[in-house]
This record gives sequence, structure tokens and C-alpha cells, in this order.
Amino acid sequence: MNKKYRNVPTQYYTPFVKGMKGVQMVPETVKAQDIYAVLDTPMAQVLTNSGANVASLLSAATTAVNGILAAA
Repeated sequence: MNKKYRNVPTQYYTPFVKGMKGVQMVPETVKAQDIYAVLDTPMAQVLTNSGANVASLLSAATTAVNGILAAA
């Protein structure tokens, strides 16, 4: 990493960089960003609304995600 772009001491992330050498990188699934967008709604509801109907939110998200994947 170029020194002028460093904002933390490199020894802080050296173990992470070394550990990543043995990890096989896998690309995101098709339409991953669209899926994440769908999942934002139930996640936000569960975190901000104590009365959220989790089963209903997950059912709606499942239907939407399955539709995205079927169209991919």
C-alpha cells in the first residue's frame, strides 16, 4: 500500500493480509446487490420496530429473492 494513503499503522492489519493468502476468493453471487437491497427492509424493521412481524417480513423477502434469482 502506498504510504501516502495509509491512515493506520500497517502492523494492525498485517495478520489479516497474511491470513488472506490461504483463503480462496469467491465472487458475489449473481444479483447479490439486488438481494441485499431486498434484505435491507426486513433487517431495518427488525432492528427498529419491536412489533415487527419477523415471519411475514422473511416470507416476503424470500419471495422477492427467489424472484430475483429466477430472473437471473
